[in-house]
Amino acid sequence: MANPLFYTEVKKIGDGTVYQIVDVQAYDTQFAKPVENIVNFSDEVSIELKKNLVAGNEITIPVTDAAGDATLDAFTITEPDDLDKYKAQKKAAIQNIFTFNLASLGGLTFFRVLRSFSILASSGFFITDENREEKYLEIINTGDEDLINALEEYLDAYDATSPIVSMYTDLKQALLDIDAATNEAEVDTAIHMFETAS
Repeated sequence: MANPLFYTEVKKIGDGTVYQIVDVQAYDTQFAKPVENIVNFSDEVSIELKKNLVAGNEITIPVTDAAGDATLDAFTITEPDDLDKYKAQKKAAIQNIFTFNLASLGGLTFFRVLRSFSILASSGFFITDENREEKYLEIINTGDEDLINALEEYLDAYDATSPIVSMYTDLKQALLDIDAATNEAEVDTAIHMFETAS
């Protein structure tokens, strides 16, 4: 199979012999959000899966059939009741908002955080929430330009990630609130809280 254009996020359900399709995303966004299990299906199958997810359908496949050569016939596609369908549509919408914002921030910013943190750590400066101010002063007091530059890079990049970290926290809460909702109004309230917080 050629390199896929899409990846499919799955989770095991029931006794662990069945995957539920969680999401289908463009392959270049694979690391845009935390994903536990990924299966690569053909692009044609992935497009159909995405259409069904957007429509709010629940999609499952036996784990033993979850391979790149699986056809659409291998999947069980179930239309949920109206509330579940509404929940699925709204969850997909806010997950796409998060994915877009994360992709907009870009991997370069996360690389900058990791690289500068690694430079500081390799010199013995491990920055935590508890010792942040103390370590900043220790680094500055070394007078070492390379360490000071790494600290500046770290602070700039770390600050740039704050909005997306906050949005991720809001996303997790919104998904929990949507799952717990007993009617469409409660779903809408959860969406509104996410949109106004983010």
